[in-house]
Amino acid sequence: TSGPPRSSDRLVRVAKGGARALDPAPGSGTGAPEAEAGIRKLGISSSRAPLAMAFRNALPPREQALAELAMCDPADLSKVQKLRVIHSRCAQAGVLTGASVSSASATAHAASAAGDGASDVAKLHQLFDAAVANGMPQLVCHYVDEVCGHDDFSSPDGVEAYLQDGEMVAEWAASSLRSAERALDQAAALRTQGAADEVDRAGAVFEALRDVLVALGADPAAGGDSAEAAETATAQPSADGGATSPGFQRRLQLAHDDAARRMQHAAALSWALREGLVAGAAASQDRYGGPAQWASEMTVRRAAAAAAAAAA
Repeated sequence: TSGPPRSSDRLVRVAKGGARALDPAPGSGTGAPEAEAGIRKLGISSSRAPLAMAFRNALPPREQALAELAMCDPADLSKVQKLRVIHSRCAQAGVLTGASVSSASATAHAASAAGDGASDVAKLHQLFDAAVANGMPQLVCHYVDEVCGHDDFSSPDGVEAYLQDGEMVAEWAASSLRSAERALDQAAALRTQGAADEVDRAGAVFEALRDVLVALGADPAAGGDSAEAAETATAQPSADGGATSPGFQRRLQLAHDDAARRMQHAAALSWALREGLVAGAAASQDRYGGPAQWASEMTVRRAAAAAAAAAA
C-alpha cells in the first residue's frame, strides 16, 4: 500500500465482544514465512525476496528491528503474544529508547513493567511512537485500516479486543498530541536555531497524528469548524455497520484540528528559527538596528517599487 488511508467517512467501531477467537499466536515470533509475506507487502517480488531478507539480516540490530517492524502484518500487533515478541526485539535493539517526543513515556514504561493488560496496550503505543519517530507513520494508519476498521478481527480476550478497537488508537493519539505540544512549546521558548530540530520532530508527529485521526474518522475538510461540529455532532455509521457516539467523533475532530494547526505552527516556527528571525535578544540583535533604520529601509524599498511600476 502507498500512503495512509484517507476515507473521511471511515469511522472505527467502538469496542465489541468478539464472535470468534483469533488464531493462537506462537511465542516464537516472526519466522521466515511471515518475513517473506512482509517483504511481499513492500512490493518486492518473490524472486528477489531472498536477497531482500539477506540484506535485512546484514543490517545493524537497530535497523534490522526497524525493518521487521516496517514489514510486520498490522494484525500481528493486535495479538498479545506476537506483540510482546515484536516489542521485545525492538526494545533490545534500542528502537524504543528516546524514540519520540510523542508518547507519555513515563506512564507507558511503567505500564510495560506491569503484568496486566495495560502493559500490552502500552507496548503497542510505544511501537506506534517508534514508527512515527523513524519515519513510518503509515504503520499506524494501516493498523487502523486493516485491524480497527474490520469486524473480522475480534477476540473473546478483553485485552486483544481493546487492542483491536479504534478507541485504543485514539487514546494513543491524544497522549501523543499532548506530548508533542509540550515539546513544541519548550522548543519555542528556547528561541534558538538549535531548537529547530526539536520543532521539526514535533511537526512530524503532528503530521502523523493528522493522518491517523483522518483514518479514524475525522473530517479533514472541517478544519476551523470543529467548535460548531462539536455542538451538532450526531452518531454516524462505522466501518462495521454500527455507530460511533457523538462524543467519540467530537474528540477525533478536535484532536485532528489541533494537530493540523500545530503542524502549521511547527513549520512556520522551524523556518523562523533557522532564519534567525525569532532568536532571543542575547543571541541576535535587531537585524535593522532599530525602528529608525527599519523605517529608512522601507522608504527605500517603496521608492524602488514605485520607480519599477512607473517604468513598466
